[in-house]
Amino acid sequence: MKKTLKQIVAAALCAVLLAALWGCEIPQPGFADFDVSGYIQALLDSSYLDVHGPFMNISGANQEDAEANHDATAENAAVRFCNHYQVAPDDAQMDQLEEIMGRAYTQARYTVLDEVRTGSGYDVTVQITSILNFADCGKDIEQMRENAQAEASGQFTSGESTEKTASDLNVNSIFADKVIAFCDLQMNNVQYSPEQRTVTLKILQTDNGELQLDINQIDTIDQTVLPLDE
Repeated sequence: MKKTLKQIVAAALCAVLLAALWGCEIPQPGFADFDVSGYIQALLDSSYLDVHGPFMNISGANQEDAEANHDATAENAAVRFCNHYQVAPDDAQMDQLEEIMGRAYTQARYTVLDEVRTGSGYDVTVQITSILNFADCGKDIEQMRENAQAEASGQFTSGESTEKTASDLNVNSIFADKVIAFCDLQMNNVQYSPEQRTVTLKILQTDNGELQLDINQIDTIDQTVLPLDE
């Protein structure tokens, strides 16, 4: 239920963010009075770097809503990670994983280029240097799963306590703890992709001059900044 509630908050926040674009009266045929790329820069800085001042100034969002933007981005990353690697943390463990993903995003490297006018609106290209610490970790995580199962059955003897029986231990909980410790350790040495990747946002302009941005495009940037596959 926690996940659903946060997703609702994120969706509501998204509507607030995009209202800054939708509500603009844009003089035809140009759009010189609104900095489209500046808006995207502020949105990404809020989502990733946990820097909210420019975003609040442009969108009119308050501090709480802006911080929720960063929190929702980190939570979405944690959910993707768990689904990808088949980890089932409890609420407290998920909070820890979200905190780690939030820290990872604050290390994001990206450049928002100036908007380009198109026939249907604007293109805004974002150049991204991906963080690879959580990509292609399947073998490591499968070893953690095996270790957790062995520990729960009282067979794991690598210096960790084996006094508890399998009935006293929860394999999923042990496994999740190991994965969280692994992810936390990964953040001690952030690894970046040697090559930049680009994502171009397609921002449509209606006949009334309003701008529309599909939130799925922002999700693509989220996953490019912190991919799970190289």
